[in-house]
Amino acid sequence: PEVLDVEGDGAFVNDREGVRMEGKVGVVHQGPEQVGRNRARLRSAVYMSTFQGGERLGEELYLEADRQGLEQAGQVVFIGDGAPWLREMYQTHFYDAIYVLDWFHLQRGLKLALRGAAAELGDDYTAAARMTLRDLLWFGEVDLALERLDRLRGKLARGEARDALLSFKRYISNNRHGIGYADLYEQGFHVGSGPIEKAADLIINRRCQLRGMSWYRDTADGVCNLRALRLNPPERWQAFWDS
Repeated sequence: PEVLDVEGDGAFVNDREGVRMEGKVGVVHQGPEQVGRNRARLRSAVYMSTFQGGERLGEELYLEADRQGLEQAGQVVFIGDGAPWLREMYQTHFYDAIYVLDWFHLQRGLKLALRGAAAELGDDYTAAARMTLRDLLWFGEVDLALERLDRLRGKLARGEARDALLSFKRYISNNRHGIGYADLYEQGFHVGSGPIEKAADLIINRRCQLRGMSWYRDTADGVCNLRALRLNPPERWQAFWDS
């Protein structure tokens, strides 16, 4: 393939002990194609799901990427929301790929980080700061963004607001090699994790987060595996039952 995209995300459900457990979802595809005026679908999309941890999902994603031509692909792109388990998966299995921190998660994180600052510095000042930081991050100027955040943090008195900016600084520092979107966007790469977020909703949330539900890990794993299979090409579903 010209481009091979690998994406991962997680969704939480209640287990039988009253504790939240995370199911993990992944997809390998070859980019979007238009199928209507305002509709697109993913080429050669194959989904997978597991409640057995990020290492298991990483192995399954690697195997599927290999089936779709990982070594021969013109470019491989790994997209995630910056969670530590996704960074570890990228470094273990897809270290030669372009790493992209989901742009929408980054924007949301910036908005939440500045919420406390608005109470002290005013909405107008904070909105202008957010626009500046947003532009710096879009163009990959991470060091300049970190400097701006430091200066902004120095203007704040409340510990909670300062801590929020410090946490966001840590987030972009840990994911700095995935920040910088202008060139990728111009080349036609998608820089958002919308497809995998939708997949997590379809595979896990709509089945396992209904009112009053709680799950054993193995049961949730089996049910969500079947739901992932149903999203895949029909031959995958048939091959599962034939085996």
